[in-house]
Amino acid sequence: MQFISEDDIEKVFDGYYESEKKYFSDRDALISGQPAFSAMLTDEGYELLSDDEYELLWFMATVIYTSTTQANGQIKTCEAEVMSELEENNWLKMEEAKGGNFHDRLNVFFQDYPQEDLLAFVEDSLESDEDIEVSPAGRELIFVACKTLIDALETSTQV
Repeated sequence: MQFISEDDIEKVFDGYYESEKKYFSDRDALISGQPAFSAMLTDEGYELLSDDEYELLWFMATVIYTSTTQANGQIKTCEAEVMSELEENNWLKMEEAKGGNFHDRLNVFFQDYPQEDLLAFVEDSLESDEDIEVSPAGRELIFVACKTLIDALETSTQV
């Protein structure tokens, strides 16, 4: 998969502020293009997220998917079994991560990761602000879901 830069991400992000319709169109493209990811987000574990956190997750996932497809063209659908395995590996890595705070625990995910800017976008988006308060449990759920999506897209674009 081609490297997705911060500029690539910002162009998509900015496009959604210009057109909410574009966001929903791209979100529909994600749902139809990666149904295993959409199915994963309907799992009971995601019921722990507040409505705002769940919408943030979908927004971030849509930015990731759209940035990736704009840089790489159409991407093969990731199979549910592969998606599940990627998610499980990310949870194991999260549970084994050592460190005092959330950001310290993420260091292990960044080591030699080919899509560092996408991962940094995810980390930065999980900061609570005046618009949304992201709970500690929500941070982990959203981070693992988005990291799983990036991994799935990376796997699906490899020849």
